[in-house]
Amino acid sequence: MMRTTTFNGEAQEIVLPDGTPKGMNMVLEERGVCTKDMISKDMVKKLKEYDDFKNSKSIDAVHQEESSEESDEAFLGTAKRKALPQ
Repeated sequence: MMRTTTFNGEAQEIVLPDGTPKGMNMVLEERGVCTKDMISKDMVKKLKEYDDFKNSKSIDAVHQEESSEESDEAFLGTAKRKALPQ
């Protein structure tokens, strides 16, 4: 999952120091965008204008991949345990 990105040649953290993801409004405001009258859909549209977000996977896609990998690992672990002689 993306934790740091680059905007105008500078690193921008996408999570707070405690690991909590920043909200879209915070990320946009750090980029100089006023989000006062924006709804979530507007913020997503605005973020997609930036190459660093345009070229990254969505959080849902990352979570889906992680879940799939965990399921695969669990399945393989179970298969290995069943294959071991007792």
